[in-house]
Amino acid sequence: MYNKKVIEDKDIQNAFISSYGGKGKIPVIYELNKDFARILGAYAAEGSLHIRKRKGISKEGAHIFACGHDIQSLEELKKILARIFRRNFNVTCSGVDKNGRNFRIKSNSAVAYLFKFVLDVGQGSQGKEVSPYILSSSKSIQRAFFDEYTKGEGYCDKRRRVNPLLECTTKSKKLAEGLSLMAINLNCGLPSIRFRKENSSYQLRFVQYDLNSVKYRDLSGLLPKEIKEVKPTDGYVYDVGVEGNNNFVCAKGLILAHNTDGIYVGCSRSANNLPAFARCLDIKSSPSDKFWLSEPSKANEIIEQCNEKWRRELNYPGFGLESEAHDAMIFVKHKNYLIFDEEDGKFSMSTKGNNFKGSDKPNIARKALEKIMKKVLKENLQWEDEASARESVKQSIRRITRQLISELDFSDLDIEDLTLVQSVQPSRRYKPNPNGSISVFGARANALERVIGTPIKTATKFKFVVTKKPLPGITHPTKSGVKPIDYMYPIDHLEDRSEIDLRWYKEMVENFIKGAFGLEGVNRGVQRGLADWM
Repeated sequence: MYNKKVIEDKDIQNAFISSYGGKGKIPVIYELNKDFARILGAYAAEGSLHIRKRKGISKEGAHIFACGHDIQSLEELKKILARIFRRNFNVTCSGVDKNGRNFRIKSNSAVAYLFKFVLDVGQGSQGKEVSPYILSSSKSIQRAFFDEYTKGEGYCDKRRRVNPLLECTTKSKKLAEGLSLMAINLNCGLPSIRFRKENSSYQLRFVQYDLNSVKYRDLSGLLPKEIKEVKPTDGYVYDVGVEGNNNFVCAKGLILAHNTDGIYVGCSRSANNLPAFARCLDIKSSPSDKFWLSEPSKANEIIEQCNEKWRRELNYPGFGLESEAHDAMIFVKHKNYLIFDEEDGKFSMSTKGNNFKGSDKPNIARKALEKIMKKVLKENLQWEDEASARESVKQSIRRITRQLISELDFSDLDIEDLTLVQSVQPSRRYKPNPNGSISVFGARANALERVIGTPIKTATKFKFVVTKKPLPGITHPTKSGVKPIDYMYPIDHLEDRSEIDLRWYKEMVENFIKGAFGLEGVNRGVQRGLADWM
C-alpha cells in the first residue's frame, strides 16, 4: 500500500508497531544515525536479549538489556533510547559483582524482536554479530558503533607503547569478524585475533601502524615472501564453498575471500531494443524507450567515473575496470550463466560455470543446449516482473527440452558430435581394488587392447562413442550417465553406426539440461522409460 501511495510518508513517520494488546509500541521508521549505532554498539558489548514462552500463555515474551557499571554512560544511552523509540526508559541496579554495582536499561519485547529479526544483531554471547546495516553504513556511523562497543568491552594497553594498544574479547566468532573488518575500514590498526581455548573466547588486538608505515602507506613487519607477475587467463578459477553458507571473508575477517571481480548491469528488459540481436532470433524488433532500465552509455559513464576515482585514491594511473557488453544473459545460479550475442548476423551462445562444463560431454549436448536456449529467448523476448519472468523461462526450458529430445534426429549429425575423448593408461598403471582384483579402468584397458589388436604401452587418447553392447571381456558391465567406460567403443574401430546407443545420448542430453538448470525434471515428476524417447 505504501508503494502504491495509498499510505503517505507522513502517515508512516507517525505510525507505531505494538504487541500484546497495544502495550509497548515502537515506531515503524528509524534513521540509522550515530545515536542508533551507539545503541547497537552498547548491545554488542554488554547487552542481552531473551525470548521465551510465558507461563500459562502460548505467546512468547521478550526483553532486552543494555548493561554496565558506568551509570553516567547508561544515562546518556537512556536519553538516546527515549528519543529513538519515543518512550521512557529507566536505569536500575541489577546487583553487585567484582567490579562494583551493575546497572541496566530494560526494554520491551517489541524492541527485542526488532533487534533480533530486523537488525540481525544475534543473540547470546556466542551468537552476537555486527548488524549488516552497520557494516554497510558510512564510516562515521561505523565509528560510533565501534567506539561505543570498545567503551564497554575494550581495554587500552599503554605499557611501553607510543600508541595505546586496543584490545577486546568476545565469545562470538561472527562479532570478531565484523569488528575486524570495521577496524580495517576505519584505520584503527591491523586486527590480530587469538582464540583462547581456556575460556572459548576470541581476543582482538588492534595493532597501530608505526610512523613510517603511515607515511608510506604500508605495514611494518609484513615482508612479502614472493612477488611475481601472472598473465590473465580465460580459464576457471576455483574456490570451495558450501551452498547456502557462502562467506566472503576468512581468517576471522582479516582476508577478503573469493575473486569477486564482476558486476553485472542489466540495461534493457526487452530484446526489441537490440535490432541486430532480434534479427538473429528471426524476429522483427520494435524498440521502445520504456524497456530501458539504464542506457548503456550511462553505465559506461559511471564505470569511467569509478576509474577516475580509484586511480586518484589508489595513486595508480594504470588502474582500470574493463567492461564487456553482451546482448543477453541468463543467470542460473552463483557463478553459472549463459551469454548470448549476435556475431556476424548469427546467434552465438557461450557458457560460464561448472553447471555448463562441456569437456566431459559430447558436442551434441552443447548443440542441444544452444537450440533450446534460442527458442527459450524467442518465447521470452521481454519481461516486466522478475519473478514471473523467471518462472516463464523455467517452463519454456522444460517444454522445449521435452520437445527437442522427442524430435532429436541423429541422421544429420556428424559422428564427431557423439564423440567422447578420454586418455587410457596401460592396465598395470591402474591401482587394483582393495581385494587385489583388477579395477574397472584396468579391465577397460585390457578390453581396448583386444579391440585395437595392439598393446597400450603409454597413455593414449582415444575418441569413443557409447554403444549398445559392452567392450569384449567386460564381465559385469555398468552404464553410467556421464562416461560409461564399459560401453565406450573406439570410433576408429566401429564397424556399424547402428551399434551406437542413441537412447543413452538422448537421456544424457536430458540429464545435462536438467542438471545445468537445477530442474527437478523436464516432465514435472512424470517418470518415463527410455523407449519413450525413441
